[in-house]
Amino acid sequence: MTPVVLGEFGWALASTTYSLIYARIGTESIAGVQYCSHRGRLGLGADHCADDAAAIMTGNRIGAGEENTASAYARKFVMLGAAAGVMVGVAARDPIGVVISLYNVGAVTQTYAQRLVLVLALAYWIKGCNFVMIAGVMRGAVATLATRFSWMWGGAWLVGIPLAATAAFILHLPVYWVAFVALSEEVVKIFFCVCRA
Repeated sequence: MTPVVLGEFGWALASTTYSLIYARIGTESIAGVQYCSHRGRLGLGADHCADDAAAIMTGNRIGAGEENTASAYARKFVMLGAAAGVMVGVAARDPIGVVISLYNVGAVTQTYAQRLVLVLALAYWIKGCNFVMIAGVMRGAVATLATRFSWMWGGAWLVGIPLAATAAFILHLPVYWVAFVALSEEVVKIFFCVCRA
């Protein structure tokens, strides 16, 4: 139970830290990030369903001593997570700016939001893979410590947050580039998961 609690606490703290970084860039930046995060939540329902199913089905097969079947299920769920991520990425796009124009925000915020949604759309497939691998497959395999390390400490605190802070405060990049750099966390997670598997 302790690794799970620490992992969830670390995840919440990391999310808050990312928000602080975006907020320190400027008001328009954090407004764009908030708009983008609402769009990104479109995929959370699909991700939660897939990761719960992956945890149950792989855990059940491992418990029955059928590791090969569990591996086959895991591969299928990871592919499902990637496919769902691509679909969410496409659905999140607002190519002509209709949805953002409904918000009472300035032109700079609209531009930031549209570019942030593009970053999200391009990266959601890897987020979907990670979600299923970490919250589903690894949790189903009872790899709690590995799950929490890759989910929280390995990706966010060792890579994502330091690089995002560097991009924002030293390189003074626009928020959409900072968000792109922050996605390095997802690359570390997927690398760790593939190595762990």
